[in-house]
Amino acid sequence: MATRKLAVILARGRSKRIPEKNIRLLAGKPLIEWVLSAAMESKAFAWVLISTDSPKIARICRKVGGWVPFLRPDQLAGDEVSSIEPLIHAVAWFLESKPECVPDSVCLLQPTSPFITSTQINDASAAFEKGEFVSLETFCLAREYPEWLFTIDAAGRAVPCDAGKIEMPSREFPVRYRETGALYFVKTGFLMSKRSLYDLSNHGAYVLPYINSLDIDTQEEWDVAAAVAEKLMREEK
Repeated sequence: MATRKLAVILARGRSKRIPEKNIRLLAGKPLIEWVLSAAMESKAFAWVLISTDSPKIARICRKVGGWVPFLRPDQLAGDEVSSIEPLIHAVAWFLESKPECVPDSVCLLQPTSPFITSTQINDASAAFEKGEFVSLETFCLAREYPEWLFTIDAAGRAVPCDAGKIEMPSREFPVRYRETGALYFVKTGFLMSKRSLYDLSNHGAYVLPYINSLDIDTQEEWDVAAAVAEKLMREEK
């Protein structure tokens, strides 16, 4: 076995902003199929596990070859539950069910970030190993500058967050990056003991292009992603 990394894709069935978002068709494919296919096509993982509370999502994932060995408990599928709890549940299930196959590291992949590719997953995995990081995540270049941000007071007046820098040209600002949420790698022992994806003393970065960083949380973001997906599908033909 070339690698001992476990990928976990979290896909709950109770999306409220976009009902059944994870299996809604994006350019003719269920949303989750995009990232599931990329994970399975990559060479980064020994195992790719889908954690869902939805039998419908489970059926769709299994239809395209996904591994859904259990249904997530209801208490880990609500809006108020962060990603870390169902992730730890999935890894704990794996460790108990396959004690002979303890993964060195775990990768969290998000179905709402459909445009990460198998090549990018492989490259991120290689960066994680080469850098000897405890944790690593995907970033993209930030498009907004904190120096140019405002608040709006009760009277409707725009108040600069930093009045001394509001007229500075962007070329004088440091290059900054924002988290994309598309992918996280973390050492298994750290994840299970610290219950965190971030070892900020040794946290790596893999930078994605903006298009591959798109995350879908609202209908507006879905519309943008649909246009990108159609373009990508045309280019593949």
